[in-house]
Amino acid sequence: MTRKKKRKLEKREAVPLVRDYIYEWSDHLIFAGTLLILFFRPFLSGRTYPQYNHFFHMGVAILAILWTVKCWRKGRLELESRLTTGFLLAFVLICSFTFFTSINRGATLRYMYEILSYTLLFGVIANNFREESSIKGVVAAMLASAFLVNVYGIVQRYYTLEMTRRTVEMAMASGNEELLLGVPLGFGILHRLESMRVFSTFLHPNSYALFLGIVTSLSLGWIWSMHADMRQFLRAFFRDPMSLNVKTPTFLRSLWGLLIPPLILLFAVSCVLIPWDLWLTYSRGGWVTAGVVVLVFVMIRFWRRKPQPAHQVIALVAVGVLIGVALMSVHAVAADQVPVRDVSFIQRIKDSLTVLQRFSYWRTTLAMIRDNVWLGVGWGTYEHAYPRYMVLGSYPVKLAHNDYLQVWAETGIIGLNAFVGLWLVFLYTFWRKVRPGAGFRFQGITCGIGAAIIGFLSNSLVDFGLYLPSIAYIVFGLLGLLIAVPDEGETRDRFSIRFPQVAGVLVVALLCGYLWMLYRSYTGVNLVMTAEHERNMAFPTKLAAQRGFEANPEMQRAVLRRGVVLLEKSIASFPLDSTAHHMLGDTYLRLGHMENALPLLERSIEKLKRAVELNPLSPYSYQSLASAYWAVGNATGKADFFQKALSAEEQAARNFPVNPDYQQKLAQICTALGLSDEAEKHRELARELQKHYKEF
Repeated sequence: MTRKKKRKLEKREAVPLVRDYIYEWSDHLIFAGTLLILFFRPFLSGRTYPQYNHFFHMGVAILAILWTVKCWRKGRLELESRLTTGFLLAFVLICSFTFFTSINRGATLRYMYEILSYTLLFGVIANNFREESSIKGVVAAMLASAFLVNVYGIVQRYYTLEMTRRTVEMAMASGNEELLLGVPLGFGILHRLESMRVFSTFLHPNSYALFLGIVTSLSLGWIWSMHADMRQFLRAFFRDPMSLNVKTPTFLRSLWGLLIPPLILLFAVSCVLIPWDLWLTYSRGGWVTAGVVVLVFVMIRFWRRKPQPAHQVIALVAVGVLIGVALMSVHAVAADQVPVRDVSFIQRIKDSLTVLQRFSYWRTTLAMIRDNVWLGVGWGTYEHAYPRYMVLGSYPVKLAHNDYLQVWAETGIIGLNAFVGLWLVFLYTFWRKVRPGAGFRFQGITCGIGAAIIGFLSNSLVDFGLYLPSIAYIVFGLLGLLIAVPDEGETRDRFSIRFPQVAGVLVVALLCGYLWMLYRSYTGVNLVMTAEHERNMAFPTKLAAQRGFEANPEMQRAVLRRGVVLLEKSIASFPLDSTAHHMLGDTYLRLGHMENALPLLERSIEKLKRAVELNPLSPYSYQSLASAYWAVGNATGKADFFQKALSAEEQAARNFPVNPDYQQKLAQICTALGLSDEAEKHRELARELQKHYKEF
């Protein structure tokens, strides 16, 4: 070929366009951002530190913007699995609709941010991670994160819990509350210090056990998908390391030295750390989840191979016998009974404290459902409605310990149908992609992803994984990965529409507005938590006061003044937050008492009235409002304020009918007003309730 012809051909070659670079960089940023979110998510408990959830929500929103820009430049919006996407969007829309019927719109709005973030994460992963390397990269990032979390769990069991126990004992003996900084005493931590149950970064041992069950599935799927390549690689490495260029797969050939450590670590996670940590959680729900995961793998392996090898059948029977012996052991099932009695398995289940607690939660939830069967009480508002429906002898909690019942109570029967339909579609998709002949190359990873979600669904019968952001992010990410796994018949379930410039600009604008709302919500939550922390430091608890710890009135006044500023800013950022209004009203009430200032007391009434408007089922806000009315009545001498205090306290008692404290408070108010007969009735009721009321 002459030089002239070569120059002509070079001129005719396609020059890379700007939008080609946009596609490439968008893919890289989406992949890297998703890995970072899924890697760091298990390290922060969303229930303990809710303000940090917003950073992950913002990250997902940014990834969604990148995906939207990519589709915008392409001119088409393509969605994988329109059935799964449709049911998920239907559930999100129903949750959003409950905002208008919710008993606490502020709580519903914040939970809407969470479910919307899960949906966006699902969409980003399902429609952008179509290659084998991307899918395995996400799973590897999750396993690497799990390795660090599991290592911390081991350290916690043999070092951190013991040191924390000693610190708490010193603080209780001396009354020095500064020793308790960073110890979340309000979350049952003292009971866990006594039981030595490992919870790692999840605060709740059962939640950590669920995470371990999910990671167990991913580890088994990873080993299944990589065992042939690993066997070939290790065989070549130990026989003749210099021959690796010939005997190893292409993707291992160039980076074989760098891949050995992470592969060994992942194998250690699956074989050593996960079972060890899972046992140390003493979570029966976690053990059942792991058992469900193993059962799914066994069924799929046996489904693929007919007839089954004899050694696999023998191994399966042996594992079943070992699990049965472990469950029948005294300490495995009745660890919460002291002393442990040598009785039957069924009797120990009946006597188990955790089982009885869950039955009480579910009775309360069913009572809530009976009154709100169609539309529910509002997405994310279960904890606000729980005191109103709490049955006698139950325990005060924030979650139902059954995701299906809680979804029904919050979104009604329509929301439950969409929620159950979503997971039924998942089961169909999982069966379609893991069945024999569906593509052996992805079967290990697919089985690991699907079994992990099935383990989550089984655990949801007795726990609340859906309402833990650190778990829900992983589950919806895995759901997106399952959709992303290639399938022969996937074209029938694909959805593609034109995505013109106007639609792209509109979607990007909506996502930017969502980012702005997340920032406002984060600002509000962070300011509330800062004010609460400073106030807790300034005002000693009853334990510290009994030990002789004296507070500084000047410091308390300064903290309350600063709290007013912080809470006013918080309300300006997120006006629907009933907690901020309640705290601000209580702060004004305390300041009014300390400074004998009537305007502050009146300001307290104004803020507390707004708090009960935003959360009408809160007994705590009504009780604070009763105290504010009583204080203003004492300051002004007007009798109508005392009557308002009585009415507010009666409403508080109606919102928490099984709590004897509210009846005792009513008895005190009636006595002060000269209503002796009414006061005696409330005292009698309080004594009767006290026999059955339980607290953690």
